[in-house]
Amino acid sequence: MAVFALIHAAAVDAWYWHLLRAELQARGHDVVAVDLPVDDDTAGLSDYATTVVEAVGTRRDVVVVGHSFGGFTAPLVVDQISAELLVMLQAQIPAPGEAPGDWWANNRLPRSGRPGHCRGGRWCPPGCCSATGTGSCRWSSCGTSPGTGSTSNPT
Repeated sequence: MAVFALIHAAAVDAWYWHLLRAELQARGHDVVAVDLPVDDDTAGLSDYATTVVEAVGTRRDVVVVGHSFGGFTAPLVVDQISAELLVMLQAQIPAPGEAPGDWWANNRLPRSGRPGHCRGGRWCPPGCCSATGTGSCRWSSCGTSPGTGSTSNPT
């Protein structure tokens, strides 16, 4: 069976992949999905890639999947492991030499700040963010916290 390395976006964590992970594992595949150090302001893309590479370990012929901002990390991982395939899933794909911070403006897109991406850029389930998306999550109305499954507000 295949080995999948699932690289999440910047505003979520490995929990994002929980449904896909369960489905792939039920079909006999090996799945690696780790939390990237997105909350560490000193961590860069090489740190993100190192986190994934260390989790993959000696596995071979890995299918690397980069989602959204994970599209910056996925090619760096592919360069360092035995990869079978690179899948870019709604990925932010940089131009050669383009810094991640420049991607938004270069593609004429606003930075996150809409409902669904509140609490300092962290993901909130639909219906949990304030109408303006400015940082107010109503966790009691959504009943879960990404990554924990708890009903408490993870502030």
